[in-house]
Amino acid sequence: MHKNIVNAIGEEYHAEKERRQSVRLSLRSSVSSSAPTSPARESPASSPAKVGAGAKSAAEPAPLAEVSDSASESDDDDDADSAAADAPKPLQLGISGRDLVTHAKPVLPLAKRIETVMGDAEQVAGLIQLATPRQGSAAAAGAITPRSNRLVSDQLRQLEEMRQQLEALRNENRELKLQTGGELSADQDEKVLQEFLVKLRAVLEMRSEGRFEQQLFDEYNGGLVQLSDEHLRELYSSFMLIYVEEYDEAVLERLGIGEPDETTVGFAEMMTIKLGELMDQPRQVRIQAFQAAQKKKEDQAKELLKKKEREKEEAAKMAAQVAVNGRIASSMKKYWAALSNGEGDVSEVRRFRRKPELGLLVSSTEDIKKISPYNWRNMGCSGLTEQELRCLLVRLGEPGMPGQADEFKKMIIARLGTKSPTDAQVLAMCSPPGAAKAPPPPPPQIG
Repeated sequence: MHKNIVNAIGEEYHAEKERRQSVRLSLRSSVSSSAPTSPARESPASSPAKVGAGAKSAAEPAPLAEVSDSASESDDDDDADSAAADAPKPLQLGISGRDLVTHAKPVLPLAKRIETVMGDAEQVAGLIQLATPRQGSAAAAGAITPRSNRLVSDQLRQLEEMRQQLEALRNENRELKLQTGGELSADQDEKVLQEFLVKLRAVLEMRSEGRFEQQLFDEYNGGLVQLSDEHLRELYSSFMLIYVEEYDEAVLERLGIGEPDETTVGFAEMMTIKLGELMDQPRQVRIQAFQAAQKKKEDQAKELLKKKEREKEEAAKMAAQVAVNGRIASSMKKYWAALSNGEGDVSEVRRFRRKPELGLLVSSTEDIKKISPYNWRNMGCSGLTEQELRCLLVRLGEPGMPGQADEFKKMIIARLGTKSPTDAQVLAMCSPPGAAKAPPPPPPQIG
C-alpha cells in the first residue's frame, strides 16, 4: 500500500514538473507583450453614491459571497476606452502606516477570532498496523518486524519529502503564472484568498494591540495585489457591508473575524477606498507595480545603509583627526607664543606677524570676537602649512568663537581633507619648523 502511494505521488510530481517547464516556455513568450493598464477609477468608498449602492446590495436577499459579473464586463469596456486616455497616475498599492493613523479608531477589545483550519496535511495514522504476538510463541504471521518497520518509516519519510517538493513546485508555478498574467485555477485562486485572509486577521489583531510591524504590512499588501478580480470584488462588498453596518454572520465567517468594533469599522473604511482603486487594475499590473515599489524601497534602504556606513567611517576619521590636531596644537603652543613676542628666527617672526590668520593662535577669545566680518572674509589658507592649519582648526573649535569664524573653519577642513597623517608626519608637525632634523655632516675632505 505504501509503495502504491509513493508511486502515485512520484507520478504527480513529475507531471507537475513537466507542466512547470511548459508554463515557463509559454509564459516567457508572452512577457514581451505588456498588459494594458486601465486608468484607476474614482474610489467607490469616497463617493456617497457608491456607499449607497453598497447599502442597497446588502438589503437584497442574494448571498453575500455572490458578486455580479457586470463589473468584469464594465472592466472590458473601460479597457477598450482607456487606449486613447492619458496614462494614469501611479497608485499607492496596499495600505501604509499613515493610512492606519488616518482611519484609526479608539482601540477596544476585539471579540475572539474565529479560528480557520488551514493546511491540507493528510493523516498517516492507520497506515502502520502492528500485530500482537501470540503468548509464548514467535510473532504471528503478517506481524511487522523491526526491519519491515524501518522500511515503512523510510517510505513515509520519502513520501513526505515528495509532498513537500510537489507543494513547492506548485507554488513556483503559481508565482510564474501570477507574474506573467497567466490564469489560475479556481482552487489556486481560493488558496491565494485564504492565505490573504490569514494576513488580514493578523493585521486586525496587530491594530487592536496598538503595534506596528512593517514586515506584516508588506506581506498583507503583497497578498492583496495577488487576489483575483472576483475575490477583490467580494472583499470590497464585505468591507462595504461592515462599513455601513449591514453585514451578517456569513460575511464575518467568510473573513474569519469576530464581531466588528470601531477599530475594525475604521479599517473597513480604509479598505473600501484602497480596493476601489485596485479593482480596475489587472492582476498582473497590480503585482508588477507592487514588486517595483518593493524593489525601490529595498534599494532606498540599501542606499541609506551605505550612507550611514560612510558617515560612520567619516566620523571615525574625523575623531582621529581631532586627536592628531590636539596633539600638534598642544606641542606648538609655546612656539607660537615665542614668535608673537619676537623670539626665534627673524624671518619666521616677520612671517608670523604679517599673516592675520596666524595671529588667531595667540589672540584671546575676546580679541577674536572683535574681528570685523570684513577681515574674516579676507582670511584664507593660502601660504599656510599643514602644521599651522591644524593648530588653527583646534583654536577655532574652542568654545566662545564667533559665528563669523565658521566659514574660515570650513575652508580649513576642506583643505586638510579626511586623510590622517602618518605617525612620522605627526611627529614632525609636533616640532618647530627646522628642528625635526639636524643638518647632515659635511663630506670628508680628501688629500
